[in-house]
Amino acid sequence: MTKTYRHDGADIIHILVKYVEQSSSRLRDKPGVDSFKYAAKQVAKGAEKLRRLKLSPEDRRHISLLYAAFSALRQSMEAAARGDVAMYSEKMRQANSLMGDYNRRCSG
Repeated sequence: MTKTYRHDGADIIHILVKYVEQSSSRLRDKPGVDSFKYAAKQVAKGAEKLRRLKLSPEDRRHISLLYAAFSALRQSMEAAARGDVAMYSEKMRQANSLMGDYNRRCSG
């Protein structure tokens, strides 16, 4: 009997687009403290949605990198809302690096 999974890689992409890309878009359109707070909440919501996905072992491979990237991204948005530019830059660099690692490992 083959086990079926409710979600796949397309659901991961959907979460990235909905919770990360839309937050980035809002930050570009309306930069400010409220937008950074909103983005932090959206990223946290996206991380929770990501954790709840029922993925196959293949799709789950390297997912911990995305969890860590979401965490670093949320922390960077919170730091920006506080005005902590150094922490914002560091956490954003971490998030970009982790997402890049995930992309390289899953595409190659």
